[in-house]
Amino acid sequence: MFYYYLLCSLISISLSVNGYEVTLEQNGPIVIGGTINFWAKINGGNYPQYKYTWTDIKRSLKESFTSKLPVNEWNLTYTKGKDSVGTYVVELEVCEHTVFIYWPCTKHQTIFNVTEDINGNIEFIQNSTVQNSDYVSNHTEVVHNISIKNPDIAFLEDNNFTAVAFWFLNCSYYGMSSDLVFRYNYTAADEDTTVKAVVVAAKLNETLNLTDAFSDKPGVEGSWKGGNVSTSVLSPWPDGSCEDSYIPKDPDKYYGYFHRVIKPRRPIQVLEVKGNNWLKNGDLLDLTLTFNGSPPYLHCIKFITGEYNATGNETCIHPTETPPQINVIHYFGTGEKHTVLFIIGNNVSRKVTAVVVTNYIAKKHAQLSVIIVPISFTALAVILIVFGVAYYIQSKKRYTIEVANFDFSASNDTEYKSFKDRLREAMSSAFTRVTEEESEEGPYWSPSRKPAKNAVQFENSDTDSQDSN
Repeated sequence: MFYYYLLCSLISISLSVNGYEVTLEQNGPIVIGGTINFWAKINGGNYPQYKYTWTDIKRSLKESFTSKLPVNEWNLTYTKGKDSVGTYVVELEVCEHTVFIYWPCTKHQTIFNVTEDINGNIEFIQNSTVQNSDYVSNHTEVVHNISIKNPDIAFLEDNNFTAVAFWFLNCSYYGMSSDLVFRYNYTAADEDTTVKAVVVAAKLNETLNLTDAFSDKPGVEGSWKGGNVSTSVLSPWPDGSCEDSYIPKDPDKYYGYFHRVIKPRRPIQVLEVKGNNWLKNGDLLDLTLTFNGSPPYLHCIKFITGEYNATGNETCIHPTETPPQINVIHYFGTGEKHTVLFIIGNNVSRKVTAVVVTNYIAKKHAQLSVIIVPISFTALAVILIVFGVAYYIQSKKRYTIEVANFDFSASNDTEYKSFKDRLREAMSSAFTRVTEEESEEGPYWSPSRKPAKNAVQFENSDTDSQDSN
């Protein structure tokens, strides 16, 4: 009973510390005759020793390894003529060594295919960059490259095979290449094209250094290297049907069939930016950016304080769909310079356009009416004053002449006398006038003092009066 409880306690302890994870990877599928690799990695384990048990369930093949390392690798080869093509399952069991036994254990499985044909895919490369989608720019040449799986490249190298590729666009034959590369420029945009390639690998009697003919980098699918071959070779489809099933196969050769739809599109091109980027403080920014390219278009706008130099690597977190014309109205509060960043993209390109906006404070000028009205009224007042003074002077002159003409003695004396003086003098002269001249008709009288008809006239009345006195 004691040993029973001891075993149960050990099992309980082992189960409680089983907190690790096992990652199982493989590099399939593989062509028949090739070798597939499996990798196991333990994450979070803390045991002195592990036991790895690999099992090919379909072929009932099992193999075990013990190791102190948390990683393990297993390789399987499937021979042509002995093993069949199809789907296989490999199971991995990992156990930790606890006291006297390996316990507990965990199991993982992985599924892969063994194929009759060479495995790989067609890559579209533009500007030395592998495109992640089927969309390409119609402004740049496209490099079509057949990337063969690493296990198949290793098999072809080890068995002295060389390969050529036949290229078709919409079932039209475009030639053959020994480097598995095809270059073409799709000038017509928005027209999808089906790209198909047939790879034929055969043994050569002549000496060929296949190490130089292939490129096999760890973790990266390999690609065939070499020069282009003349396009005068006939298509592998005798009937021109463009169907893989109609290609006559040689049992001593290996074949690969690859196809992919390519979608050429026009990249984004900014045509113009309209609007005033010099703003008085308080004015609204109103910009319109026009561009073209293949839709759909996604964009976002960023407002940056200060002057910003775009790198072209800016991205949008939440882009929105837009027509090929973007209008932005924005108010800048403070600050002299701001940058409006337009980020526009479609399926084949991204365009970043920066517009620097200068926000300035305008000098305040008085309104025109405030200037004109006072000047006008001042000028009018001056004119009125001038005319008033002139009129006053002219009127005064006329007044003086009238006063001067009021001369009872017909004297030529031009001395200025006031009206009061002249009146007093005139009254005095009326009573004390001395006759300066006498005519035959009698004494001379001023026209205003002519005696009345039948009146008595006296000569020198003033003198006589004085004498009599």
